[in-house]
This record gives sequence, structure tokens and C-alpha cells, in this order.
Amino acid sequence: MRHVNGRAIDLFITTLVPETILADFSQRLLVPISNGIGRCTKCQWAFQATHNTISRKASQKHQLTRRILRPSVLTRFSSLPFQTTYFSTSTRRFISALPTILDENDTSNDLPQAQIQTQIQMQLPLKNEPKKGELLRESSAAIISFASQGRVDEALARYFHLLGSGGFPSQEALYQLSRALYRASNLAGMYALHDTLLLYYKSKLPSKRQLRSMLYMYTMLINLIGRKTKITPNDMERIKELCGEMESLNIKSTVVLYNTLIKMFVTMKDWTGAYAIYDELLRKNLRPTHYTYSILMQASAQQRDLEKISELMDAMEEHQVLPDRAIVSILVGVLCNIREFDSALELSEQAFNLMQSTEMGAKFWNHLKVSIVSKKHNFTLKKRKRYMLKKAKKRALKDL
Repeated sequence: MRHVNGRAIDLFITTLVPETILADFSQRLLVPISNGIGRCTKCQWAFQATHNTISRKASQKHQLTRRILRPSVLTRFSSLPFQTTYFSTSTRRFISALPTILDENDTSNDLPQAQIQTQIQMQLPLKNEPKKGELLRESSAAIISFASQGRVDEALARYFHLLGSGGFPSQEALYQLSRALYRASNLAGMYALHDTLLLYYKSKLPSKRQLRSMLYMYTMLINLIGRKTKITPNDMERIKELCGEMESLNIKSTVVLYNTLIKMFVTMKDWTGAYAIYDELLRKNLRPTHYTYSILMQASAQQRDLEKISELMDAMEEHQVLPDRAIVSILVGVLCNIREFDSALELSEQAFNLMQSTEMGAKFWNHLKVSIVSKKHNFTLKKRKRYMLKKAKKRALKDL
């Protein structure tokens, strides 16, 4: 359970049939506190009451007694007749003024006309298409243009404006918007995109192509959550909820998503969970990548689990995954940690001979050799220092 994006709810309440969405909202309890601020009873996240609760200045005829029902927007939606007059004044003002805001702040005129025309042509217009189709193509082209330039706020505004007009963007526009939100680390915007898409496909069965765009969005969203410095149990619960949504929509997971989950468990130092995700990946008959094994080997190296590293190397050979720079660096570091410097040098030479025609050039190989020699030299100095200290102690004992 997580915080619900209020703007997404407000826009879709006015555009979708209420029976398809009220049941989804009924369990998300958002309770106002004071001074226009509310808090979720489940995850305790704060939210702005003007986006999530009905204004107290609304008609007294439809005010519910606090002693009977909690004054949350979701409870009222499920108990009151479906009318847009029950929205807060600020929310209705925002929705009605959205086209004006877009016209005033819309800098699409500043974009090169050739770029906009190119994006419009990418939408494959049909002959004698109605004006609504042209509007959808132009809006999708604007979303693509804004997103490609990193102007995520304007892209989101155009996206919400299109939804409020009863339209829906193209799949390419959704791809570009998801990518731009991910690159900008805009988690709130990604949640808004997720909420609106999920509600839209609750009332309309998605096609295979639309499922692919949903998979991309889910992957980007989970990646954003996993990029946090500190991952909390609430974050893991949200990820489990997202994975459950994917399963309910029959969205097949990819190796990229599994790699993200493995990385998150390793970041939390939950080694058991990381290897459980890896086992699940194999059960789904998915082929692990270099990144999969580099994450797991790094985790095993932190634990100094040499047996597990050996098992992972056998698995790489079984799945015909050749080592890349990251894996070679990890293995060299492991050999240096167990004082097998000669073996580390031999491994680096073998890797160079194997991959010199691909990605492992002479510069990287020389860097590895210098690193190994430096570690060996430091170890020799420390060993000599310990020997001299031990010899000095014995001499002092003899003098006594």
C-alpha cells in the first residue's frame, strides 16, 4: 500500500466510469490531519489535502458526520453520488484552468517546427482522419518533444491535459515520458504515470504492445525506488505490490527487472533474497546477463564466499556468458584478497587474450596489472613490518 497521486485521481474520476475505479480506491485510506495536510493510515506518508480531500467548504448537504465515517476522500467517493461538484474548489479550478496554463506556459512554439512535424509523422496519420485523431497525434508529438529535451514538467502537463480531454497518448510518447521521468529521478511523476495507466487499463484490456510499454514503465519505476540511498521495508512492500500488479495484468518479467531486484537485495545486504531472485530467474527460463553475475559475484566477494563464486563461474560457463570487465575486476580482487597474486595476474592475462578484440583493451589490462602489483607490494610491506615487530618483541624479552 502506498500514497496515491491526487492529481491522477482527480483527472480520472472525471473521465472514467466510477464503477471501474471506486473499488480500487476504497482501501486506500487517506485521513486529513490539520492545516490542509493529511497522512496515509497505512504508510504514514504526508500529502496535500487540496489534492486528496474534498474541501470543507463544499455543500453542507453532502457533508458526512465525522463520528460516523472518516472524512477521507475515498470514503466519500464510495458513499456519495458521482458528481464533479464534490471535488475541492482548488482541484476543480486547477482542472478547468489547465488548458489556459498550458497555453501560457506552453513553449512548444519555441521548438523547431521540423522536429514537431517529424514527431507528428511518426504517429502514422490516416487518410480522412477526424480532428480528434489529429489532436491526439499533436499531443503525443508534443509529449515526445518535451520528454526528449528533459522538460518533464511540461511533458506531464501535456499528458494530463490529453487525458482530461478524453484522449490517450501513443506508445512512443509513453516510452519517452517514462524514460524522461526516470532520467530526471522524478519518482512522484512516475507514480502519477503509473496510477493513470493502471486506472486506464482497468477499464480497457491492454494489447500486447501496450503491455510492453507497461513493462517498461514498471521497470523504470522499480529502478527509481531501488536507486534510493537507503531502501526501507516500505519500499520493498511497494515493489511487491507493483510485482503483484504486473502479474495481474499478465505482464511477463524480463532479465532487466530481475537484475534490478537482485541489486536491491544486495544493497540491503539480504543475500538470501538476492539468490532467491536469481533462482526464480532461472525457473522462468530467462538467460542471466553479465550484469546478473557481476552483482552476485560482488555480493559473494563481500561475504568472502569462495565456494559461491566458484558456483557462479560454473553457472556462467553453463549459460555461455563470457566475463566482462566488471566480472574480471571482481575476480581479480577476490584473488588478491586471498593473497593469490600470481593467479590474479594469470587471470588478467587470460581475460586479455580472450577479450582483446572486444571490450577489454590494453589500457584496462595494464590498469589491472598495476593494481595487482601494487596490492602485492603493500602486502609484502605489511608482512615485513609484522615480522620486524615480532623480532623486536623477542629481542626485548631476551634483554629482560
